[in-house]
Amino acid sequence: MMGKIPHTAQCSEGVQFTHQEWTNSNLDHFHNAEASRHVAERIRSEAEILISDRNSKTTLAQLDVSAKLSDRVRDIREWREELTKEREKLAEEIDHLTEARRHLDYAGQQAKRPLKVCQDCLTAREERVGIDQVKDLVEKNLKKEVANIQKYQQKIKILQEKVHRQLNELEERRDKLDSDAELKAEARLIDHKCQALHNNATDVALHSGIERVEQAASVPASWRENSQTNIRNSFASREVSQEIRDEIDTLINEAAKDMLNHWTNTNRSLQERISEVQETKGKILSHINLVDRDVQDMDTLIQRLRDTKLAKQGPLKVAQTRLKQRSHRPDIESCNDPPHNKLLDEVDQLRDTVLLLDHKITEAEAARLDLLSNRQRLEEDMRVKKHSLRIDMEKCLTLRMTFPFNIRCSVTSKRVERRRFRLDMSED
Repeated sequence: MMGKIPHTAQCSEGVQFTHQEWTNSNLDHFHNAEASRHVAERIRSEAEILISDRNSKTTLAQLDVSAKLSDRVRDIREWREELTKEREKLAEEIDHLTEARRHLDYAGQQAKRPLKVCQDCLTAREERVGIDQVKDLVEKNLKKEVANIQKYQQKIKILQEKVHRQLNELEERRDKLDSDAELKAEARLIDHKCQALHNNATDVALHSGIERVEQAASVPASWRENSQTNIRNSFASREVSQEIRDEIDTLINEAAKDMLNHWTNTNRSLQERISEVQETKGKILSHINLVDRDVQDMDTLIQRLRDTKLAKQGPLKVAQTRLKQRSHRPDIESCNDPPHNKLLDEVDQLRDTVLLLDHKITEAEAARLDLLSNRQRLEEDMRVKKHSLRIDMEKCLTLRMTFPFNIRCSVTSKRVERRRFRLDMSED
């Protein structure tokens, strides 16, 4: 390459160049222009290739992103549908368990009714008096019945707490599903809008540095695992909830049957006790009638004895008068003759008879008093038995005519089919 003419030389006035220098300068200019044209041509060629390649890559990249966004929107929609289905099943199970809890709470309230009846019966029977304050089979069965009801009340309370915890867990699972579904709905809306964007869209703009913003909250695997975990947890909670509902069904039916059996046993022993007291009351009445008859007989006997005693006064007077008059016989005529001896025997006999009659009257009066005393005791026992019968028949048996335990509860939820709890009475 020829040397360039110095700039100073070019600009200096009056400087003279040789022809060779002039020629070299022209050749140099031509050469530089040609080199520049080659460079420009290469750049133009490369630029055309670059433009074509980058346009193709840009288009393909945008299409690929759009396809990926479409796939992502579809994935989000499918997962959201799965979450929604599980959420509906979970909501239905919450309604079922809530309804079962209503039945359980109702059974707990119903258990108070037979318990109150038993306690009222025990309180009433404490009013029994005298010998009837006995620890009989009725009292034992009443106490067994109270203990049995309280046992089931405790079981119901424990199960109520379990249901409460399970409902809280189900609601937490539902919140997780709702939150996951809402986030997916928001993400789907965003990705759907992104998918719809194009180069001529009015709402596109440059956002310098946006590509450096972290998107590391999850990766596809952890993103899927999160929703799978929420669905698995929800399914597991529903399974536990169904088991608890089965427990509720079993407990309510078992409690109703067992309490009814105890109720029936107590009623049977109460009726047997009433029959026993009524039978005893009948026997007491029979004995009172017999005693009354014996008292009347004793009254008749005592009167006869008194009449007999009174009747001996005449013969005694006669005998003593004869002795008195014969005592006035003169001198030798006052003889201890057979008539005198007979009169003495007669007086002794009459006095002995009076003594015997007095003894028998005393004995009869004592027997009569004993009969009256026994009659009084029988009457008192009769009052005690009547009092006991009033308690057992008018108070206890009246309260226990029907078993006060209703195992059906009205259903208010429209989403839940009414659960029926049946008590098979034929098994008893």
